[in-house]
Amino acid sequence: MGELAAIITSLVWAIGIFPFTQATQRMGALPVNNFRLALAMILLSLGLFAFYGLSIFEQFTIPSSSAWLWLGVSGVIGLAIGDYLGFSSFAILGPRLSSIFSTISPGVALILGLSIGNDSLNSVGFIGMLLTICGVLLVLFFRKSKNPTTNKSPEWKKGLLFAFLSAVCQGVGIVLSKMGLEGAEVDKLNPLHAAWIRMVAATVAAYILATAQGRLREITMPVIENKNKGIYFLLAGTMCGPVIGMSSSMVALSLISASVAQTIFSLVPVFVLLIAILYYKEKINMASFLGSLIAIIGVVVLIWRNDILNYF
Repeated sequence: MGELAAIITSLVWAIGIFPFTQATQRMGALPVNNFRLALAMILLSLGLFAFYGLSIFEQFTIPSSSAWLWLGVSGVIGLAIGDYLGFSSFAILGPRLSSIFSTISPGVALILGLSIGNDSLNSVGFIGMLLTICGVLLVLFFRKSKNPTTNKSPEWKKGLLFAFLSAVCQGVGIVLSKMGLEGAEVDKLNPLHAAWIRMVAATVAAYILATAQGRLREITMPVIENKNKGIYFLLAGTMCGPVIGMSSSMVALSLISASVAQTIFSLVPVFVLLIAILYYKEKINMASFLGSLIAIIGVVVLIWRNDILNYF
């Protein structure tokens, strides 16, 4: 169930990339990042009330200080900082090139998880992780883009740096979320509640930073004015990513290790390719097909790592 939740997360996040890219190009990375955090926080809060009967007071008071600390910090690093950097790189490099750096996240999650002792991966699982990452890289490197970005762009280096830092933040955020969920088991928090805590912390951090920088008007006016009609894309992306995707990712992290979850999350570019083929009628080349196949095989090996090791 944990691996299935992770696959669903990857699919939903892949769908969300398309409207988020449109919204960022129309309204800017900062307005999109801040507004989708606030909107997702509200929607998740309504979900906790509708499905679990939790009042606003209970939503804040039921989690322990430990759950608030780890899930909160993971929200700030992974969502407020990491996603802002990711959206910025999407706007500069495009989703295809930016996504290449997402393959760094599983390695960051594994190294950090092993160092703090809450993660483990056998040799077969490690092979599965490498297969998945190699397959994703094949898809990304050889997929043709309609709007390729070249290193002639003056923002090229900035986009590469943002994409790299975003991937690191995502890996760190996932591990911290796993630590928070381990504490949340004591509080009997549901995954939706855990996702809400991350979103609350990220929203508060994002708006405090924007206010301190004197950019509050700058990030709110494009949304209020519906600049370039980007609000519709922003709403669609928010439902896919921070609401549905974040909730399912918390389900995955509550059941499997951070590095395994993050590796499956890295299938997002493969699903992006499939969506591009089915919806946008893009043609797939042999390298992209082989890359997708290798990535899927890698995930299968990762999921069944213990059974494969016992068999041999």
